[in-house]
Amino acid sequence: DVQKAVLSGKVSTLVPMEIARRNGHFQTREELLLRTDVNQEEGTVYWHGLRLLVLDVSWLQKIHWVKRLQLARNGFKSLPNEMGTYLKQVVMLDLSHNELSTIPRCIMELPSLQELNLSHNKLVDLPDVP
Repeated sequence: DVQKAVLSGKVSTLVPMEIARRNGHFQTREELLLRTDVNQEEGTVYWHGLRLLVLDVSWLQKIHWVKRLQLARNGFKSLPNEMGTYLKQVVMLDLSHNELSTIPRCIMELPSLQELNLSHNKLVDLPDVP
């Protein structure tokens, strides 16, 4: 059973998530994502290299407790302006190796942020730092 294998950590969720994305199974994709390298006790979420393409605000709502968020290598071209609302506790945010040309101002205003990695993107502009 694929679900048991994913839950036990014996199989990567990358392939099932891609299948769910291609077939428009949003709820299945979200469920798989929330079981992929998420550790609430440590406050870490490592969603790097999953080719998510789009960062959905509903996913961020479910990980509002995150302190270290790794989103590198996902092919993001943009980020939701509302993401700052749900990342108040983030101290480390890695957005490297995406295709971002700009980032929302809310990223620069995250109250706990100490480390921000934007390397290897296509940035042409950054919002002013408050």
